[in-house]
Amino acid sequence: MREEDLRKLEDPYPETGDDETAFAKALGADCEKMHGLANAIARDLDPIDFGIGWWASGSLDLHRRILIGDYLVSVSRAVETNMVEARLHLLEAEDAWSRQSGSIRTSLRTTGSAVTKPDCPADELLFYLGPFNAAGVIRALASAMDCLAGVIIGTTGIPLNIVRADWRHISQFSFKSSSGALGAQQLVIKSANDAIQDAGPLGWLDWLLSMRNMLVHRGRRLVTYNIRPLGGGKLTIAVQSESDALVAEYLLPNDPQSTDADVWRLLGPDQSLLTEPAVLTLGGCLRSVKFVVESVAEAATFLWESRRASPTIIDQPEMQWPIIAPPNSTIFSGYSPGASPVAPGSIESGAEFVNRLIAAGVTGANRKTVWP
Repeated sequence: MREEDLRKLEDPYPETGDDETAFAKALGADCEKMHGLANAIARDLDPIDFGIGWWASGSLDLHRRILIGDYLVSVSRAVETNMVEARLHLLEAEDAWSRQSGSIRTSLRTTGSAVTKPDCPADELLFYLGPFNAAGVIRALASAMDCLAGVIIGTTGIPLNIVRADWRHISQFSFKSSSGALGAQQLVIKSANDAIQDAGPLGWLDWLLSMRNMLVHRGRRLVTYNIRPLGGGKLTIAVQSESDALVAEYLLPNDPQSTDADVWRLLGPDQSLLTEPAVLTLGGCLRSVKFVVESVAEAATFLWESRRASPTIIDQPEMQWPIIAPPNSTIFSGYSPGASPVAPGSIESGAEFVNRLIAAGVTGANRKTVWP
């Protein structure tokens, strides 16, 4: 992390405020409205009736009420966590690219080449750290959007599997009617679609999700740096001799769903890249996702509160958790079982975790009566 960014994090926390969001605020990654929605959902976990208490008046069975309700708390918190992780990765990427640019300037000045043979593994760290953290930003932001899909499913009560949710499920979902409860559900999804249009340039979300899919599931696109004079013009020997006159900028592909050769044969190598530094692209994506998250959270909070006041307007569908039986175990015990024995006499945690355990019916005698 750059020294100036680290110094900002060394400022003491304010004496007043929400301790739970203080770190995210210091990073500039806080999502106040999503945090408020997550708090509202967590408060509705019922230690007596279990799960979301006011769902008990509907047709949803006890076990699904517990499983869906607890997961809804978890997935809403995961949106916040992913935003913090994205910001941390971006800060680390900025530091790596700044130092990489300096390294390339030095190499050009001393050898005339942007790349020199490394003397040791440490010399290659920066080459990997920039793209590594860029991938972290993209993964975290795409995960935030997928988790946001789960929040929408849970708070609106639409009939989709909440655990398997990803953003494309929301974008492809269609209603058969727009009246009554369906109209209220549609307003939340409309708020998401409107926010996506307003949050950034055309195609920003499709690009982000395609980048995530490429990074996770496909062969990686080439790592490309654009070396250029700071004041514009061409890169010349005279400019190369002035170390401070150059900048090396990491560029991202403009069509990540295509392979390198696919793009080259259609457009050529020089047309396969975005024409802005990756730090600007990723910073823009972070701001766009945050805008969408907060817009959805505001609309979803309104619907959640309306449903709490009138629980029968929307019946939480069992389709959100199709199979109650626990999933089959992966039967993985680790590489050195017992190396860290787990036999706690007590567990120290926040109040929310304790409330989740009680509302899930897994403490004391409840575990046998609720989950026979």
